[in-house]
Amino acid sequence: MNLTAICDNKCRFTYIRVGDSCRTHDAGAFKWTEVYTQFLRQPATFFLLDGYILADSAYALCRNVVVPYPLSELSGNSDEAVAKRKFNKVHSSARMTIERAFGILSARWRFIKKPVYMKKIKDISQVIIAACILHNFCINIGDPDFETDEEIEMDEDEEENVETARESVRTRRDELNRWFQPRQ
Repeated sequence: MNLTAICDNKCRFTYIRVGDSCRTHDAGAFKWTEVYTQFLRQPATFFLLDGYILADSAYALCRNVVVPYPLSELSGNSDEAVAKRKFNKVHSSARMTIERAFGILSARWRFIKKPVYMKKIKDISQVIIAACILHNFCINIGDPDFETDEEIEMDEDEEENVETARESVRTRRDELNRWFQPRQ
């Protein structure tokens, strides 16, 4: 079963969706979330101060989802390639929070790492949701962490402007990248 989640800087889950088959690609599961269907279509309503989600390269780059630069843009020693590699390193470091959140969740409730044998998928989903809620509760009360071991579809109107939209989000990523570069 696939758990799609967003977390804050303290490893608390701020959004979860459970129920997609584990055979569903992460980007495919994301397309069925409320974040994709509602939040990304009305970003000003949900992303105050022009916020964004950091995602791995499995996801598509879009206005409020920032993914790392592709490997094809990282080769060479040009200033641009070096800057993009630095951006990817910072991006990866920031994304470790979600990896850590999943690690803490599965360390606290080890049953999550193994098949959950229940007759109804809805019951499995509810157990995983409960574990996520308890995970957040434990963080909120200061329970110590456990050691851990471990293409977006567009409607017809959007398709007409797809290249402009892609360039816009690439520009946004480049602007974020410049923010991480040393000031001269």
